[in-house]
Amino acid sequence: IENNSLNISDNEIIPIINQHINNMNLIFGSVPKSFFKIIIKSDNMKYSNTFNWSLGITQGNQIIIKDPSISHIKRERFYEVLKHELNHIYLNRTSKKRNIPRWFKEGFCMHYANESSLRNKLILGDKINNKEWFDLKSIDQKFYGNSKDQFNFAYAYSQATVKSILDIYGEQAIKDIISYIKQDYSFDKAFNLTTLTTIDNYSEDIYTNIYSRYRWFSFIKF
Repeated sequence: IENNSLNISDNEIIPIINQHINNMNLIFGSVPKSFFKIIIKSDNMKYSNTFNWSLGITQGNQIIIKDPSISHIKRERFYEVLKHELNHIYLNRTSKKRNIPRWFKEGFCMHYANESSLRNKLILGDKINNKEWFDLKSIDQKFYGNSKDQFNFAYAYSQATVKSILDIYGEQAIKDIISYIKQDYSFDKAFNLTTLTTIDNYSEDIYTNIYSRYRWFSFIKF
């Protein structure tokens, strides 16, 4: 740990890290173990747009998180971000092929970090009547552009999409997808074996599911 935080000590975060790792291993099974690095930044260094818009980022075996002193978030939110990035480390170690789409990664990481979804519901509600925004096959592209609006929407939609998998197929489906990926099946094949449908078919159905759950948020402006 390279901790440059102004008010969060190693003694506070190490138990959280260990507990979360143990929880993920308990739910989804263990993954190959090796050292990883956590850097807590307390300066205002410039990064890519993606990181400037994010609270944390994972690159390979390295996690970089902004200290609350520069991200202006509460301590509890900082811990959610930490767990989110630990989930990325976990997913990175499930498959040598690294073929998991970004939307599933982010939705998975948000759900198993218990991140709040109210703001994301508002983001989805704002776009709910523009169906072209909800094309699952192209959603990953929105993570890598220069539009913060698209970037935030991609996160919100990813969270909603994984939530829909849980609603429709149950948590066992997520466990089975991860299990198949660990056996080096492609993500599309793992999804198909688990749900008995294809990503393309699911992409067609997902808008209807999300519309029914989030259309009321279209009447709330933020």
